Amino acid sequence: MQAEKSEAFDLRKIKNLFLFLIGAAALFALVAAFIPVSSPGQSGSVGKDVNVVNTPSVSVNSSAASPVFVRGSQTTALAFQRTDVSFSSLESNGDIDVGAYEKIRIVVQNDSFSVSLVVSVVEAGQVVGVLDVIDVPGCDGAGGCVGSRSTTRFYEVPGRKIRFSTNADPRATGDIAIFGR
Repeated sequence: MQAEKSEAFDLRKIKNLFLFLIGAAALFALVAAFIPVSSPGQSGSVGKDVNVVNTPSVSVNSSAASPVFVRGSQTTALAFQRTDVSFSSLESNGDIDVGAYEKIRIVVQNDSFSVSLVVSVVEAGQVVGVLDVIDVPGCDGAGGCVGSRSTTRFYEVPGRKIRFSTNADPRATGDIAIFGR
């Protein structure tokens, strides 16, 4: 009888040990499912750099001594300028490329007779239309000047190139500038 009790006692121990191991494994799996796993690169640890496709790369050196101020596409550039030019010779300057800008400002300063300046849109070397006719007041033949002798016009860029033309007196001179933004 003693041997039977000993065998039953040993089988109960093995059965209880087996149930304990299954319960411990289940508890471990449950805890592992709810605890986040951290991998290299997270939580401040050093890992590999990530290269994301089709995104620009920007290098920034932080220095409080020399801050860099970045201004978007609001910068203005001088696209074209001629000073003390005969308005009748403007066509010889050819086509002026303004395709890089969204907006342009044409400034004309007249130093002599009144002129009408024709601004044309050019594509593939051919004038496709007249954008504007700019009438610039000037001085009369006797040397008396009437009002302001400069004119400014602002345009959304109509195409890639523009061309100036006029049938002004060859003695009519002045300054012309195009600013692009």
